[in-house]
This record gives sequence, C-alpha cells and structure tokens, in this order.
Amino acid sequence: MGSPTRPPAPRPHQRSPPLVTTATDLFAFNKPSRSQPAPALRVAADPAGTVWAVGITVGRRPAAIVMRRTGGAWHLVAEPRFPRAYPLVAVAFLAPGDVWASGGGLLGETAVLLHWNGRSWSRQTGPATTLPGGLAGLAPISADDIWAVGYAGFTATSTPLVLHWNGTRWTKT
Repeated sequence: MGSPTRPPAPRPHQRSPPLVTTATDLFAFNKPSRSQPAPALRVAADPAGTVWAVGITVGRRPAAIVMRRTGGAWHLVAEPRFPRAYPLVAVAFLAPGDVWASGGGLLGETAVLLHWNGRSWSRQTGPATTLPGGLAGLAPISADDIWAVGYAGFTATSTPLVLHWNGTRWTKT
C-alpha cells in the first residue's frame, strides 16, 4: 500500500475547508468544568475528512481518550483497557483500516503503541512496551515503514528512543 494522497492545494483566493471546525467539537463528549477540565488532544486526518483525536482527560480520574469524527459528528472509540491512565500523545493515519496511536510515560509507565484495524484498537508489543518510557511522535511513510520517537527510562534519566515498524514488527534502531 502506498503513501496516502494529499488533498489538492486550494486555488489562489480559495479557502480550503477546515478539518476541525471548532474546539468545542473536540470536547463534546467531555464537557469541561472546574473539577474535570477538557482533555489534551492530538489530531490526524485523512483526505476524505475523517479526523482522529487522541489524548488523556485531566482531573481527578485521568483516562485515555480516542475519538473519531465522521459525517460531521464526533464519536468516542473504545481503546484497549489499561491498568492505569496512559496518555495518548500521537496519532497517525495511513488508511481507514490503518491508524496508529502512541503515548505512555506517565509516572514511569511503559510506552504504548496502539493500532486501529478498521474495527477496533489493539495494543502492540515492541522493544519499548515493557520498560518505562513514552512515545511522543509517529511518522508513517507507508504501511511497512513507520517511525516512532520518544524516550526510554524516567524523565530525569531518560535516553532518546527511535522505533521502526517494518510491516511485521517494531524494532529499536
């Protein structure tokens, strides 16, 4: 599968349509209040207009959050259950059935890699998913060429971490 196509560039004096209309849309399922502020989110979109948002709610009971906007409405999407609240800090789109999210690293937790297969999210294993650390960025080139960056260890003593997906497994580079 090749790399995703980009939408055509707008003509001069023509405005391109917004991918996310308002910040209010992003927080529709988690109404902010003093005791439960809005989630911190990262977004990625496909050329057809589907938008994915991942993050973590903040407040007394933090929880990972995954949302998808299709047909003009936001929907919560169930993610794998974790024993503790893992922040999801990156999301990358390759195809409707090939979306990746990453995060982790909160309070010494392990790095997290998630994959959407078009129906559900699954937690992926790799060199960084059993040790303290986090993955803060994803760069998809193709279905068999994805890069993830972050850190291994605890914040004060962490070392840079770069992982590569070859279509079959994640490896540390």
